[in-house]
Parts: sequence; C-alpha cells; structure tokens
Amino acid sequence: MAKGNNARDKVVREKQKELVCRYRAKSYSFREIAETVSKETAVKISHVTAFNDYMQALEEAKKQAEKTAAYGLISEIEKLDRLEHQYWIAWDKSLGSSSKKKIRKNEMQLRNEMQLEEVEQNGEVAFLNGIKACIELRCKMMGYITSNVDIKSAGKELAVITGMTVT
Repeated sequence: MAKGNNARDKVVREKQKELVCRYRAKSYSFREIAETVSKETAVKISHVTAFNDYMQALEEAKKQAEKTAAYGLISEIEKLDRLEHQYWIAWDKSLGSSSKKKIRKNEMQLRNEMQLEEVEQNGEVAFLNGIKACIELRCKMMGYITSNVDIKSAGKELAVITGMTVT
C-alpha cells in the first residue's frame, strides 16, 4: 500500500490542498486542519501532510505571482518601447526642411498670390524630452536607477566630492 502523497489521487490532493489553505487562512492549527479535511474528503491526512500541502501551495502561489509580475513588467516595457518609437518618428519628421505656403495679397491686381517658402528646421526639442523620459522610465522599471544623483559640484573639485584621486 502506498504511503504519503503517493496514496492520494491528484484530484483529491488538489481538493485537500485547497481546503488546507482555506482553513489555514481562518487560523486553524495544522492538527485541526488535518482532522477537518480528513472528515470532508473521506481521505485521512496527518498534520504533517496538511503542513506540507500548505507550504507547497504557498510556493506555487509565489511562483505564479512572480510570473504575473514579470509579465506585467514586460507588457509595460513594450508599451514604453512603442511610445519611444513614435517619439523618434516625430523627431525625424521635425528635422530638415519643410515648405510653408505663404499667401500674399496683391493690391494692384486684387487677387491673392501663393508662394512656397522653404524653411530649415532644427527639430522639436519636446520630442527629445519625450525620448529621454521614456529611457529614464525604462531604467527605473528595470531597476537601474534607484534615486536621483546630484552631479553638480557646487564649485568643489571632483576628487573632493567623490573621494577619488585623479592621477
């Protein structure tokens, strides 16, 4: 005759594990849990088995929580990547030359004349700020930035601030 976890059917084991967790959440002792679960499922378990089932359920829950957190982080980083990509596209469009339509009224002929005027653009700085914000947020999400670092020296030499000697 099989002993321990091998004696229980998988379905019975999962049902008992669920009951163990439910009663443990109500602050039952493992001996009380073993008695109650044995009565409800008609398969006797010891307090050690109840404890082991509870610890196994905790470990499974922990792994599931880690998977869920990792999936959520990856999902948010993918959204951030798409946003940064759109910022780059907008930045590229803001560079270079563009033509503007300029309408000039000709008073003598009483009609409007349209002229195309080429304008050189340096790019919109707001798009670069958006890209920078995306990079900083991604670094924070990945754990690379823990706090803001003040790199201003307030007039002191770098060696005095950092404690490093420059040779």
